[in-house]
Amino acid sequence: LYETYTKGGGALMNATTFDALSSARTHGPDLVLPMITSFGAGIMHNTHGLFGPEPTTLGHCGWGGSMAIADQRNGLTCAYVMNRQSNILVGDPRAVRLVEAAYECL
Repeated sequence: LYETYTKGGGALMNATTFDALSSARTHGPDLVLPMITSFGAGIMHNTHGLFGPEPTTLGHCGWGGSMAIADQRNGLTCAYVMNRQSNILVGDPRAVRLVEAAYECL
């Protein structure tokens, strides 16, 4: 799904779905996560720069440290899953460092 987003939709994602991901449906204090968030249809927007320097990048963090991002502007999709779970809900430093390293390679 993330790779399809970076390519602008295509056969797997029609324009309506693409717009639903890209457009903010909610923005404000999150009742679960300890921060202000912005979500499209089931996907986080890059409100705090956790998904790299591009503000239009979409992604999601999982409890324990996992993260996936989709940056359409740079054509970058990456995901991180870990062997050791952390207690960080959003923005595990391990995942953030890997995303930063990926952008340094562009």
